[in-house]
Order: sequence, then structure tokens, then C-alpha cells
Amino acid sequence: MYCKYCGKEIYDDAVICIHCGRNTSFKQLQKWMPGVYILLILAALLIPLSGLLVGLLNIDKASKKEQSSTLIVISLVNIFISILFLL
Repeated sequence: MYCKYCGKEIYDDAVICIHCGRNTSFKQLQKWMPGVYILLILAALLIPLSGLLVGLLNIDKASKKEQSSTLIVISLVNIFISILFLL
């Protein structure tokens, strides 16, 4: 197999590349069942999206306007972070 960072050939069971020293963590993902990986992706996106939805539904209520605005901002930041980690 080849290191995803430096592109040099490494052993198939290598955990760390002997050329660049980086962790070949994709080996761990290959061991997981595809269903678990899909479930993690859905959870990473659906949890912040549910917070965004709750914030949008309550933004019209005067008593919860500040809380809703905060929840919307936090949800958008979490969605952005989740997308970064999934790439």
C-alpha cells in the first residue's frame, strides 16, 4: 500500500509511515463495517442540523430569541466543523 501523505510505498499493516512519520489512520476506517461509518457521518451532520432547526423554530418567540440566535450560531459552527472532519 502507499502512504496517503507522501505517496511512498509502505507495508500493508503499517500504522506509521516509515518515510514521513505520519499516522496511516485510514487502516482503522477500513476495519469498520461500512454501516458504522455511514452512521457516524449521519450523526455528525444530523445532530447540529437538529439544533439549527430548533433554533429556527424558536427565533420568533420573544422570550427565546437570544437563546435561539446562540443555538443557530453554534449549530452552524458545528456543521462546518463536521464537514471539515468528514473530508
